[in-house]
Amino acid sequence: WPDDVFQTSPYPGQDIIPGPYYQRWLVWRASVITSWLDQAAQIVRTARPQAQVAVYAGSWYGDYEKVGSNWAGPDFTGPYHWLTPAYQATAYADKLDWLTTGCYYYPATIAEVAGTGGGPGATVEGAGQLSNLVVSDAAWTYAGLYAMSYQGHPDQFRRAIDAAMASSQGVMIFDMSQIIQYDWWNIMADAFA
Repeated sequence: WPDDVFQTSPYPGQDIIPGPYYQRWLVWRASVITSWLDQAAQIVRTARPQAQVAVYAGSWYGDYEKVGSNWAGPDFTGPYHWLTPAYQATAYADKLDWLTTGCYYYPATIAEVAGTGGGPGATVEGAGQLSNLVVSDAAWTYAGLYAMSYQGHPDQFRRAIDAAMASSQGVMIFDMSQIIQYDWWNIMADAFA
C-alpha cells in the first residue's frame, strides 16, 4: 500500500502509475460516494418530500475518476478506460432531481474556438453538451457559469449564458456577488426575460 493501487510518477506533471488494484480502488471509492448520496437523498426525501436533491460537479467528466465522483447516468458508456461495467454501476445521476456542472470556460461556443487549436470541450457549449450526454436524461442538467471569468466582458458573459441555456436544461451562475459588483442586472434581466 499504496503502490498496489497507484504510484506517483517521479517526474512532475506526469500521470500516476496504476497498480494492479487501481481499477478496483476506483470502483470502491466511487461506490462509497454513491452510497452516501443514496442514503442522504432518502433521508432528505423522507423528511421533506417536496425538497429536491442536487449535486454540483465539474463538467470535465473525463478527469473525474481522479476525484471518485461518478455523476453519470446509469446507462452512460463512453471512451474512458476506467469506465468499466463495475464503475458504471456507481453512477448516481438517477438519484438526483438535478445536477449542475461547472462549465467554467471563457469561450461560449464551439464555433469560437474552431480553427484556433482549442478543444470544443473547453467551451460553455461543449461542456454543457458533454454534461447532458453523460447524465443521459437521468436528471435535469444545468450548465454552471463563473461570472468572474467574464469580468470586463459583459457581451461574452451574455453569450455564455445563451450557450449554457442552449446546451443544457438551464443555467447556474456563480456567484451573485459578481453580478452585483459588475452591475450586470440588465444582462441578467435580458437573458432571462
